[in-house]
Amino acid sequence: MQFFLKIKDYFITPEQRRVIVAGAVVAMLGTAGFLALWYLGVIFPPFPPQSGPVIVAVEKGTHARAIADKLVAKNLIRSPNVFLGYVKLVSREGLLRSGNFVFHGPLSIPAVLAAMKTGVGEKSIFIPEGWAVADIAAYLEEQGFFSKEEFTAAALPYEGYLFPDTYRVFEDASSEDIIALMRSNFEKKTAEIRRGSYEVELRLPASPKLQRGELGGQARKYSFEDMVIMASLLEREAPSLGDRKLVAGILWKRIEAKMPLQVDASLTYVTGRASRWLTTDDLALDSAYNTYRRLGLPAGPIANPGLKSLEAALGPTPSPYWYYLSDREGLLHYSATFEEHREKKFKYVR
Repeated sequence: MQFFLKIKDYFITPEQRRVIVAGAVVAMLGTAGFLALWYLGVIFPPFPPQSGPVIVAVEKGTHARAIADKLVAKNLIRSPNVFLGYVKLVSREGLLRSGNFVFHGPLSIPAVLAAMKTGVGEKSIFIPEGWAVADIAAYLEEQGFFSKEEFTAAALPYEGYLFPDTYRVFEDASSEDIIALMRSNFEKKTAEIRRGSYEVELRLPASPKLQRGELGGQARKYSFEDMVIMASLLEREAPSLGDRKLVAGILWKRIEAKMPLQVDASLTYVTGRASRWLTTDDLALDSAYNTYRRLGLPAGPIANPGLKSLEAALGPTPSPYWYYLSDREGLLHYSATFEEHREKKFKYVR
């Protein structure tokens, strides 16, 4: 026995023993530290956390590593390796499926995986040119998004600036999500019009109706906001681009001549009644949208115009006309004098 102890002491000196013990302790601490850091990476989300909902789109056939890289890029997880290690550990690779995923707030890796159990579906919505906020709200309620009251309350301040188009949105999109999408599209689609200045110069034709030199050859400036208001009137008043350009010419002339626009659509916007059902009380209504009493444009847009109506507002067609009306078929008839307008009113409307 003494012999073997001597051999042991010969091969492992006290100094070596201390080194081995120290190495074992360091290895154990290192392993414990690694496991602790790995656990913290699993449990705790990245810092600083995301402030709002984060959307991640995963296409069919995307490899697990590519999904992990996307989650890192969106600041949803700290490390792709920790994420993939955890996925393998819990044998839940089947959760890494394709789809559109919405993550709300800071999440741990288990919570991220839980959120990826089911993707969020998408829906296509179509917003026609000339729809007002009330029309869009009713449509979105029918599509099952949210109540029309909720959308109206959020969207009404942006009337006129919600671009009509076809949109792909998530089924759980909020009213704010859709409004932001439509406003962003408006900014993009009207960038050329707004570039450099928010003022647009119009050169309106002269007319014998006005005092000599009042309009002929004069350059008038209107703000881009005025253009949007005018375009919204044209959406409701005229069916085609040609008609909209003619009506724009008439309405701009009326503004310059300090004549009331007398646009039924602006009163319909306030009362909710169609043009033929407007009453004398409606015509006398004290409202910033009553263009029978108020000179100039109404207080704001009455609809959300498309590019064609903005084009018409910016480029009116010169004409001798000062009046127009729509018959029961929706066709417009123009007149140069009030007497002619009255005759056409009896002929086509009554």
